[in-house]
Amino acid sequence: MANALRSTYTALTWTPPSGYTYQTKWTPWAINAQSMARYGRREQVLELDACPLATAIAKRDTTLATFAWPWSRAIGSTPDPATS
Repeated sequence: MANALRSTYTALTWTPPSGYTYQTKWTPWAINAQSMARYGRREQVLELDACPLATAIAKRDTTLATFAWPWSRAIGSTPDPATS
């Protein structure tokens, strides 16, 4: 679960006089205020490869929409129904 997300990504940037270099950049934070009010701030940083800013923001927003709220799931199972 995460209700505050940002992405780090690598971008090809022109820096004189050396020319093009790869630089690590960050997106702004995206938050889900309702989830934060209920569960407190749960931060996550996505580490992405080289991509444009628009792609980093889209992945950040998709992850926030998916993980802003807790979801129940089976942790384990047993073959014997009498012990479950």
